[in-house]
Amino acid sequence: SSGINAEYGGTIVGSASFNLLVITAICIYVIPEGESRRIKEINVFAVTSFFAVFAYIWLYLVIEVITPGVVEIWESVVTFLFFPLIVILAYAADKNFWRKQMEMDGDWNQMQVEAGFSLNGKHAYSR
Repeated sequence: SSGINAEYGGTIVGSASFNLLVITAICIYVIPEGESRRIKEINVFAVTSFFAVFAYIWLYLVIEVITPGVVEIWESVVTFLFFPLIVILAYAADKNFWRKQMEMDGDWNQMQVEAGFSLNGKHAYSR
């Protein structure tokens, strides 16, 4: 097999998980009592949150399911290519690419009406 032994993969993944969880915990802990914070732009957060979970699922599949104990070259390349993908998708989310595309196609207003909202933030219908 032309792969790399994944014997220590758990250490790397465990360390990354620990860092992610500790950073999140500190960010929550330092908010003063009685105050709250909101995520202003949820689109980029949604993209990065998806990829954070997907990364652990992908690593599990690579290390335990697809080629147990070995990381093949193609798996390394695919894993590496996920990084530019997340950057491109996060950038597109930040620039509201999909919303702009739906607005150009006329789908955004229809989606707003179906959801019960208008573009000015008020309900598109009244009861």
